[in-house]
Amino acid sequence: ARDWFRQAAELAVEGPGGLELADAAEALASAAGSAEWAAVLLGAATGLRGGRTEGDPDVVRVEREVRAKLPAEAYDQAFEQGRRQRSAAVSER
Repeated sequence: ARDWFRQAAELAVEGPGGLELADAAEALASAAGSAEWAAVLLGAATGLRGGRTEGDPDVVRVEREVRAKLPAEAYDQAFEQGRRQRSAAVSER
């Protein structure tokens, strides 16, 4: 899944579709097998959008649920790891 996401992020940088990829990352976060991976996906969506999604009830719910399962530091680290995915894809080009 991580390789797929990296490839998808690279493709999103090359053309339109970044917002669709961010939507997909948020949707995958709701079904992620671990809270840490969900936080990574939420961070990746934020990186692709260039900012947090405010007001989307599904994203707010998923973020609240994930935060409840992880210590604050673990959530922040995983979220930041995901947020940097887009930057990594851009810098590799």
